[in-house]
Amino acid sequence: MSVLETIERHGFSESHLARAVKEIKTSLQYELDNSATKNDQPYAEEYLWHFLLGGDLGSAQDSYDQAQVILDSITPGELTARFRWAMNTSGPLVIGVGPSPDSLPTTAQLAEAVAAARPAAEPPPEEAPIEELMAVPDPAAPISEGPLDILEGSYEWRFDNGSKVTFVPSDLSRGTVNMGARSLGGWSKLPAGSAALANAAVEAVIRSGFGDHSKAQINRFLSDNTVALSAYIREGEEGFNGSSSPQDLETLFQVVHLLTIAPRVDEAAFAQARNSAARRTSLAEVNPAWKAYLAYLEARYGLEWHLPVVTREQLASMTAEGLRDLYLSRLGDVDDMALVVVGDLDPSEVERLARHYIGTLPSGDPDTFTDLLRPFPTGVTEHRVAVSADESAVLEIYHEAAIPTTPANRVNADVLKAILNDHLFNQVREKLGASYVAGINIYPALGPKQIIHSDVTVTSEGGQLREVHTQALSVLANMASNGPGAEELQRALAIVRADYERVTNGTYLTVMRERPFLEEENLFTPQRSLEELGRVTPASVRSLAEALYNSENRIEIIRTPTPEG
Repeated sequence: MSVLETIERHGFSESHLARAVKEIKTSLQYELDNSATKNDQPYAEEYLWHFLLGGDLGSAQDSYDQAQVILDSITPGELTARFRWAMNTSGPLVIGVGPSPDSLPTTAQLAEAVAAARPAAEPPPEEAPIEELMAVPDPAAPISEGPLDILEGSYEWRFDNGSKVTFVPSDLSRGTVNMGARSLGGWSKLPAGSAALANAAVEAVIRSGFGDHSKAQINRFLSDNTVALSAYIREGEEGFNGSSSPQDLETLFQVVHLLTIAPRVDEAAFAQARNSAARRTSLAEVNPAWKAYLAYLEARYGLEWHLPVVTREQLASMTAEGLRDLYLSRLGDVDDMALVVVGDLDPSEVERLARHYIGTLPSGDPDTFTDLLRPFPTGVTEHRVAVSADESAVLEIYHEAAIPTTPANRVNADVLKAILNDHLFNQVREKLGASYVAGINIYPALGPKQIIHSDVTVTSEGGQLREVHTQALSVLANMASNGPGAEELQRALAIVRADYERVTNGTYLTVMRERPFLEEENLFTPQRSLEELGRVTPASVRSLAEALYNSENRIEIIRTPTPEG
């Protein structure tokens, strides 16, 4: 409240307005550049926005032109007046949210906090802007390079630090370049119990500046850029995901470089990351959905390594330096980084950036992930989680099949998913009338072992949970015994074919990023997916269903308001 009142008193400066206008104009230009290759999903969102909320349905060029006129006419005085009007139109609505009444401030305490807010006597000083993120390093020469046969036009450069950069040309999304980087290892190479700490470390680093630059300086520099970048540390891998316009690709490479060699954890970012971790820990103790998630993880993997929230002891001992060190232990060097760039670019530009910013990264000791996967439990493993009487019951049923992640198996999994979703919808939701949600997800795991997962989720009124449970299992068992009929198979093939034919930059990116886990002949290229789809038969679908469901081995997580439900 003190910050808001400070803005209300002192208003916005020319530099505040200039940065905001520059950022909005950059975003508008990015949308305009992408409009020529816009696919179904953005159109659907625009129609939804228009018919439900009155949003504009004009062309991208019309929207761009109108916004430019408005942005060029705004003055700091007008902006300040608008903000003061908003502040004075009504009082603040303050809502406290927490896991229990004891954890929340009282209404009186909230009112006291609002009343205690005071504007600063002077506007806060602005940090000096930076002219560049970093000096361009001297380039590193590739130790090998050449075309790949995986996707048309793909080319790869390898460097002696262990990294490789792959380029896939694509004009599917004009004005956008997608990038992904992956290294093997993840938190499986850290001490047990580090999974949730790894998430907190990434969050703290991404929210901080890097090198000698503060987060505010970085944000100001990137205000007229289209760069978006995230980092991750998962069980068996770590890396980055990002995108930009072609013009800002060098900045995207620079951010990857700096987040590898010069990450830091600022005080405010550490506090935010620790607070986020604490909220998740609290939710895991009281929220039924979180409790159900932990129950599944405990049943399938055990919680020594796979606990997704930090413990109270870890929260108490968490430090900014510790999170930075953890981040650096997985993302502070390269030994097998595979970075993929997909977009409408000149290959020579990708090579130039790879030489300067990826080939020059420090090399680490070669490693790979540790296999922490224990066998799937035998028999029926059931866990129950209590919910309040006014909540719907939720049934989750998990199966696995340890079969190779081949294109044929992946295609049959997608077809089986389409068929079973139709069965669960009609036989559980519609026929019984007891469920609002009834569906299934069937998907492959590439590592540490190749597995096909099946996750069923259905909701139910508490009194009908047993009937829903019986019907859901019957649907799975019937498919394992009899397979699909010819007509329903054709419907499913049409659904899956439509998905496969909608190729995006992300499709190409996924193909290339799976190379550390799969042999080249098993990479799921668009061509192979359609070829295998033409080979699907009722027998091949039934065979996969049999592998998944023709045993009593399953995990059931039941959220129910009644013990006997």
